[in-house]
Formats: sequence, structure tokens, C-alpha cells
Amino acid sequence: MVHAAEDDRRRTGSPSACAEASADRWQAGAARFREDPFRAHDTLQTLLSYIAPSDTVLDVGGGAGRYLPLARQCREYVNVEPSPSMAAQFELSVREAGITNARCLQRAWEQADITGDVGFSANVVYYIADIVPFIAKLHAASHRRVMLVLHSVPPRNGGADVARIVHGRAPAPDPGYRELLPVLWDMGLLPDVRVLGPSDFIAERGRYPDRAAAMAAVVPTQLEEADRARVTRALAAQFDELFILTPEDGYRRRPQGDSRVLLITWETQH
Repeated sequence: MVHAAEDDRRRTGSPSACAEASADRWQAGAARFREDPFRAHDTLQTLLSYIAPSDTVLDVGGGAGRYLPLARQCREYVNVEPSPSMAAQFELSVREAGITNARCLQRAWEQADITGDVGFSANVVYYIADIVPFIAKLHAASHRRVMLVLHSVPPRNGGADVARIVHGRAPAPDPGYRELLPVLWDMGLLPDVRVLGPSDFIAERGRYPDRAAAMAAVVPTQLEEADRARVTRALAAQFDELFILTPEDGYRRRPQGDSRVLLITWETQH
């Protein structure tokens, strides 16, 4: 499914999120993935309940530090992140927040030589084609527990409405929890699965002051001028199917289905 989704996006010229890509695809937009390291919400509170003050937490593919708040509960927090631009944003967040127990190991997980008490990874497994070695290494490197955060609708699958307008069809889907759980079972792992709350991706939280700003957020930038004009007209004609106007915040994307945050976790005991 990962290869099919990547091939589909290459054919349509869409950006790729494949973890195996050699280029730093996050360079242009890494800053927007930073979050307040002192924020609190229900998902974070649940994750923190699994972490002890003596733990070393490995955040595999931690990006710009969306889950940096976990550092306030543990002895050491290590972001294992291959993207130089994401690592730079993470280190900037750490410095600005004055957090002294967090660091970044800029390396792909497959090449990282590190262990910890809790292995954590959020919104990464959708893009890992060779998933068994990835999970096996995470399990072996985690002395006490593994925690995986996924959304019930993977992030790129949530853009199928725009893709249908742009390309005339929905893209090949990324795998999600339905595909991951049988892999874990076949590996002899029996995780707990918890539904934590509504999906909260950055794209879903985006707010736009007017129709022009909302359109700019969904019209693909890589299109040729003629195609861009055609797609803009098509998207404008279906604008009310894509966006909701809220009195408080302006326009936001209309949800596609009831996407929920999932925690998949198991004890390792080694």
C-alpha cells in the first residue's frame, strides 16, 4: 500500500511523505510543525500517564517536536529524526523553551544505535513500506513500553475530496490501523488499543480569514498555470463542500468522516 500510494503521488506530481525518500522534503514547511511545548490536551495527558520520571523516551520521527511536552515527565527525551530541517526546528523549540533534558539524534531510525525505556512514534508508520523491521527494532530498543499514535483516517487519506476534484479520482490510500494491527498480531504482539479523541492534524486546525486564503491552502502549488486555473475554478465551484464558515474563526476544512486519535501500546519487559 505504501508503494502504491507513493507511485500514485509521483504520477500526479503530489508531494511525497515517504520516510525512505532521500531528499529533505520538509525543508520548505518545517516551521509550521512546531507546537507549544507547554501545551496540554487530552492526548498528551494520556501519553504522560504511561511515562515515569526515570524514563528515557525515544520519539522516533519526532519532527519539529510536536510531542516535546513528553519531556516534562521523563528523565531524557530523544527525538530520532532524519530530516535536517525538522531537527533544526526541534532544537530551536528546545532552546526557546529552556528544556534541558531533550536532544535530537539526527538519523533515520533504521541506522540509529540507541535504546530507551519507552519507544514512541506518532503518525509515522503510514509511510513505512518495510514495517516489520521498523516495529521489531522499536520493540527491541524499548526496555519497558512501546507507544504508537495514529489517526483512524491517515492524514493524506483525509485529502481525498480535493484529489477527486484535482485529479478526477481519490488517490491510492496510505495504510492505517486496520493494516497495522494484523502485522503486530503476526509478530506475536498483543497491544492495547485506545481511542483518545478527535483528530487534530495541523491541516484540520487551520483557520482562514476569507475564501481566497482558504482556496490558497488547497490549490496544489506544483501545477502548471493552465492546470492551476482549471483546478481553481473546479475547487471554487465546490467550495462549500470543502469548507465551513465559523463565526469565531473564519473558514476551516470540512471534516471527512469521524477521524479519531488512536493509541496502540504494549509492554516489552526486557
